[in-house]
Amino acid sequence: MRQTGLVKSAVAALAALIFLTGAATDPYFRVAEGDTLKKVVALLGNPATPDKDLTEAESGTIRNTLAKLDSKGARNFVIWKRERGLFYVIGFGKQGAVTVKHRFFMLK
Repeated sequence: MRQTGLVKSAVAALAALIFLTGAATDPYFRVAEGDTLKKVVALLGNPATPDKDLTEAESGTIRNTLAKLDSKGARNFVIWKRERGLFYVIGFGKQGAVTVKHRFFMLK
């Protein structure tokens, strides 16, 4: 029984380490409220072209999810399609600055 607790603790510590390492290296975490689109593109690269880069299901899921979330004054959203079902969706307000950002994971 005692070993089970140690194994669970070791697994939790390893998961935290993996998350923190990913957070430290993921440029998404460097995007801040108030950043311009130009700065975000410099951090994340060119965004996706929804008509070309996203499937209909991916676009629909993102649209439906955004409708349920607080847009914090965002007038338009820009999408970055990353690897393995990861999407960054950044909202920009009327001043052209980041007001909200989201990360979505979609499983196939």
